[in-house]
Amino acid sequence: MTQEKPFIIAEIGNNHEGNLKIAKKMIIIARNCGADAVKLQAGNAQGFARTKRDIKKYEKFILSMKEHKELFYFGEQIEIPVFFSIWSREYEDLLGLEKYHKIPARHCTKKFIEQSGLDSDHTFISVPYMMGFKEIEMLGIKKSTMLHCVNEYPAQLPMFNKMMQMKRLYKKIGFSDHFIGVSKSIEAMIIGATVIEKHFTLDHNYSKFRDHELSADPKELEEMCKFSLQWTKL
Repeated sequence: MTQEKPFIIAEIGNNHEGNLKIAKKMIIIARNCGADAVKLQAGNAQGFARTKRDIKKYEKFILSMKEHKELFYFGEQIEIPVFFSIWSREYEDLLGLEKYHKIPARHCTKKFIEQSGLDSDHTFISVPYMMGFKEIEMLGIKKSTMLHCVNEYPAQLPMFNKMMQMKRLYKKIGFSDHFIGVSKSIEAMIIGATVIEKHFTLDHNYSKFRDHELSADPKELEEMCKFSLQWTKL
């Protein structure tokens, strides 16, 4: 019996560091590696920053609404879906363009999900690993795929036992991978994840920005995508 091929999302996030040309190059490479879709983060510096100290850093990484739309249509041209997690209100118009939607962990609340109206077969929701099962059930998710998400950068404890329990309750589960390397993404596929979101970089040493270290480089992303195809034949 063949397995369903896991849907692989290359999460560029802010690894383009505000460079539109680099973002396009990353989209092309992610497609060539075998990714099914590419995701970026759309927001302002205040939306991205976890502390006031981080605001200045993120100001250098911002792409405009026009640039995000350009990336969306660029994805259409080269035949790979491009979508976004929205971190600031001024980017919400992107929701009207994209086929897929992403609700980040910080917005994983019943109120936000209901108000957004995004609970659909094309929506992925990062569920924080500290959230209890009663809290998850209270979210009222009916159609979206919930991504088991460890909110550490880089992550240390996968806690896949919780993911396996989620699988018993919901048909569609996934994994948002913040670990170094791709071994945890491959493990998640074996457990039964139908969607894998993995951060993507051109080079782990591209800069000192934290996310490059925990991202898959092109070789690792290709390895992961090849496994997702092989897994369907097992």
